[in-house]
Amino acid sequence: MKMSSSFRVYYDGAGGDGGAGGGAGGAGAPTGSLIGEGGTPAGGGGKPNEGAGEGGTTNAEFKLPDGWDYRSVLPPELKESPSAKKYANIAELVRGFDNAQQFLGRPTEHLVELPPNAPPEAQRAALEKMGLPKDIAAYKLDAEAVGKNIQLDAPGMKTLTEAAFKAGVLPKQLEGLLGTFNGMIEQGRTDMANAEIKRNADNIAALKEELGEAFDGDVAAANFAVQKLGGKELMESINKAGLGTDAPLLKMLAKVGKMLGEDEGGGDKPGDFGGGMTPEAAKDEGQRLLKEAIDIQGTDPLKARELNKKAQEFFARAEKRSAK
Repeated sequence: MKMSSSFRVYYDGAGGDGGAGGGAGGAGAPTGSLIGEGGTPAGGGGKPNEGAGEGGTTNAEFKLPDGWDYRSVLPPELKESPSAKKYANIAELVRGFDNAQQFLGRPTEHLVELPPNAPPEAQRAALEKMGLPKDIAAYKLDAEAVGKNIQLDAPGMKTLTEAAFKAGVLPKQLEGLLGTFNGMIEQGRTDMANAEIKRNADNIAALKEELGEAFDGDVAAANFAVQKLGGKELMESINKAGLGTDAPLLKMLAKVGKMLGEDEGGGDKPGDFGGGMTPEAAKDEGQRLLKEAIDIQGTDPLKARELNKKAQEFFARAEKRSAK
């Protein structure tokens, strides 16, 4: 019996005379398993599924019963084989066979077999075939692949590399992880810089709203205090700490600057910041001092004269700042 790739079976009948029925010792297929072309065996005259007569042949199409499991006809030892358990039907079996054929002729060192629950030494051997060095000294990383923010000669990297080697992490895998971490560092720096820019802008906007026209004077007074107290070094430290626009610090330094300015001579001389006052505030202060001078004119003329002098200074300051 011969089978073609299209599941056609050519079989020889061993039937009776002239192929009339193949009755006497005919070798036809079992009923229902083979169907002759056109429903009648070649050789004529006989019933379907009977032999074709002496010397005759019959072309028949082979059809598998629905739900038929090829494993049912395998010997017991093959039924329990891994392939039989893995491939549920003939199509899957052939596909698996084709995949296996692709590996034939390849060097054995290129094949990696790792059975389930393999012992550590077997796992290690498989990883070494995949590229894991046998010695820690050969465990090298590409600095360019890792990124500029990861220093491969840093003390902590030595510990990390040793741990990766012990765990069986391939060098390329570790490079990929460190490269991702490098990108996270870059993004973190960018996010921090953007957050600082926004925070400074928000602080300045809040101070301008709170101080109004006195904002410029207070900033000048604060800068004056920093220059007097610590100079460039103090200024750099404040900015490095992100306190250049901190509202409480600026207000405190502005007060210190004004006191230092008064100590250097007051008035509109260098170092004077107008008390951080707007023209309106300076005018209001002058009016307050003038009223107080008038109230004590009869009881303390000397004090009244002094208060009047200060009031005139505030009026002059208000006028001068309004003219700017």
